[in-house]
Amino acid sequence: MRNVFSAYHPAVGFFYLVAAIAFCMSAFHPVYVTLSLAGALGCSLVVRGASRTLKTAALALPLALCIVVANTLFSAAGATELFAVAGRAFYLESACFGATMGAMFTAMLLWFSCYAAIMDSEATGALMGAALPTVSLMVSQVVGLVPEFLRRGAMIESVQKANAAAAQPAGKAKVGHALNTLSTLMSWGMEEGIVRADSMRARGYGCQPKRTRYRKQRFGMLDGVLLGVLAVLAVGNAALVAIACGQFSFYPTMSTLVAWWGYVPYAVLMALPLALYVREVLAWH
Repeated sequence: MRNVFSAYHPAVGFFYLVAAIAFCMSAFHPVYVTLSLAGALGCSLVVRGASRTLKTAALALPLALCIVVANTLFSAAGATELFAVAGRAFYLESACFGATMGAMFTAMLLWFSCYAAIMDSEATGALMGAALPTVSLMVSQVVGLVPEFLRRGAMIESVQKANAAAAQPAGKAKVGHALNTLSTLMSWGMEEGIVRADSMRARGYGCQPKRTRYRKQRFGMLDGVLLGVLAVLAVGNAALVAIACGQFSFYPTMSTLVAWWGYVPYAVLMALPLALYVREVLAWH
């Protein structure tokens, strides 16, 4: 799946993701959380593809359900009683609060997955390489090393399973097997870190106080227009989110949700990746 933000300057994708993640964490409101979840799903579909999006959603769904159940069972707050077990009442407001928390957790997981796909090492270096070269190098290295460590862990597991002399672990032996895999992975990673540092030093990294860099992306007029639109939507939605969240509460009784025009700008912000994808499809087809 082609990253729809790759056709624009990295600042566009970075600003959009920062705004989306900030609103997702701060706007604890059922409508805003639902819109944020829908926007995260749409962004992940056009950035990461349907298969990877479904895998992330399948990973987040059990955890979200655990949040809903835990908040319903252990938070005895609210006014609308659903049922009672052994004299303990369970309330609708607690269940709705847990459902909103679970949806927010799923949206955050999807948004950070989109960030890893959009702001890769190349985009991070192009955006922050001049102002923060060390930080951009660290971020790009971490982004690249996480999937590499996962692949190496799977490789170690495959080699151990293919070894005819190694019996399949069972019971307590699984703990030792996991520690052995982790130890091998960490040793491999530290050796690779030494080789990587020597390779960078041999190529002259850090020998000059200010180094040049290749600029693949140029900041054009369309990038400026998109950033201007994002800035207007971010500022406008910040005020609207503050109004909506200030007038809504879960306890003791949940406020009534009504149709409000203030949700529209946030929906437009969340639909921006889909709009860019449609624009690209129309341009090429």
